[in-house]
Amino acid sequence: LSHGVLRSMKFYPPSLTEEDLTQFTSLVDPPAEAIVAIGCARLLLDSVGDDVTNKLLFLTKPILLKIIRLPIADLSKKISSFNPLHRADSKIVRIVYPFVMHERMDPQAMNPAEVSAQMMYLSTWLRGLVSREANVDYARNLTVDVGKIFADLDARANRAKVSKSSKLSNEMMLSRATKATTEDDVHKENEHLKPRTNQSVQTDAIQLPVLDELPSPQKLPKGNNGQGASETQQLVPFPISVTVNLTEGSPLVLVNGCIEAASLLKKSDIVRIYDARESLNWELASDPKLDDVLSFELVSGYDHSKIKAQEAKSRYDALNRLCYPYKKELIVTPVKSTAEHLRAFEDPSRHVASDMDESHHSPLHLRGARIWKLIPKENDTRTQWRVDYDDGIIPWDNCYAGLNAFEEHFRVRVSLDMIEKQCIDSPYPLERAVHQQRIQFFEKVPFLEVIDEAFHAVCRWHPKGTLIDNVKWAKLCRQMRFLSNMKNSKHEIDMAFVRHSDARKLDLVRFHSILDDIASMQHPELTKENALIKTVWSSIVTLTDVNAMMWKEAKAMALRHESLRVC
Repeated sequence: LSHGVLRSMKFYPPSLTEEDLTQFTSLVDPPAEAIVAIGCARLLLDSVGDDVTNKLLFLTKPILLKIIRLPIADLSKKISSFNPLHRADSKIVRIVYPFVMHERMDPQAMNPAEVSAQMMYLSTWLRGLVSREANVDYARNLTVDVGKIFADLDARANRAKVSKSSKLSNEMMLSRATKATTEDDVHKENEHLKPRTNQSVQTDAIQLPVLDELPSPQKLPKGNNGQGASETQQLVPFPISVTVNLTEGSPLVLVNGCIEAASLLKKSDIVRIYDARESLNWELASDPKLDDVLSFELVSGYDHSKIKAQEAKSRYDALNRLCYPYKKELIVTPVKSTAEHLRAFEDPSRHVASDMDESHHSPLHLRGARIWKLIPKENDTRTQWRVDYDDGIIPWDNCYAGLNAFEEHFRVRVSLDMIEKQCIDSPYPLERAVHQQRIQFFEKVPFLEVIDEAFHAVCRWHPKGTLIDNVKWAKLCRQMRFLSNMKNSKHEIDMAFVRHSDARKLDLVRFHSILDDIASMQHPELTKENALIKTVWSSIVTLTDVNAMMWKEAKAMALRHESLRVC
């Protein structure tokens, strides 16, 4: 056995000089094993300031990165003066135990080509020391996802390698281009001495690699099913009538719901989880399979950081709007990129050991999260109001919470608060819903009430009035894209207003008649009634006030039918 291993077996740390340690700490992104080994050695040897250890509850990636940047002279002195009879602090041993005993820190599993002998000796000493101080119960109470922290550190080191190699390749390509330009200049000077010959000129621009550019979340390769097509297409989220349970950092996804609905998911499909519009795109690594429970796996571990950052930004903007309504500059908050968000964790001026925003107590567990499958936009036949509902942006307001309101049928009274809680939107198939759903009554709202509400909503536009003038009518037509399939749409819209207006104003009756005229021109293949119905359901219902009124009426109808069924 070598001298370093013999020292480690006697609980002596390896003889590491400042030069040995500096070759790792001086790197911009050291290897994960070196970061963990040096960080844990500093904590066990009490080579970290009290401002960190007094408030330290557990290790995270920011804490390890902060520790490794501390001056190295104190650590080398602690190593040379270490007394193996001195017992380490049990609190520190409990914190570093899951890191030191992780499989990545096993010296026998380390690759000598990637990890130096000094780090192997240091890891051997650390494992022997914590094994002497700790017991099996230390491994049962782990609240930190050590594997995820190792993965984050590896990703950080890989980004540095890729960035360095890309920089070198760019410099090489630039030098070649400069050399070629110089040679061309020489050839041009001697051009009159050479006979003219046919020359081929390269017209394609040189494409340099761009590391920070990522594909748009809405545009993905058509070949995501393995065909490898190079074209791109616009994808939209389509809801799957199941919910999922998952843990942040883990690729395993458990499915709640019927197998028939989950069968729409296949290997290599692109899905979004928890939020249809803010979630990242996740690729399925396997088909859903039924063992004890229905489950499938993602290609990579689930990351919830983008949605949490967006929720924090929304709360921040809402507080600013409430507290500072006249200070517009405080309402606008710049959205940080992922790289800026990661760099913020490494700010040396922040105390990451006690900052609750930086602490990672345990992996985030999501229960009953919605899931959407990305499909080509041309295959989506849903109307816009249904897309908004499926994406989960239609709020559910508990209007009767805490109120003593009742619905009475057959001399039986039932609490509307209880009925409202039962009829909340369900992500599962409608035919399996136990209680009434408001989506079932949206299209049952009286048709004439929808047109009347649209008229009053347009009248409330600035300046408010009781009639619709030509300016408001033109604005409504632009928003609803009336006659977008005709060539002279603006002329036809103006002429329709002239035919149906009285003193260049539209009242409620004339508003009904002009909508009939517009619908007949927009859908000439349908009857007058069917054309008006299609126009209203494809455009008019998307007006903000009209949409809010219809969902309110649909919810009231659902509560009324549910209370009648209960009674």
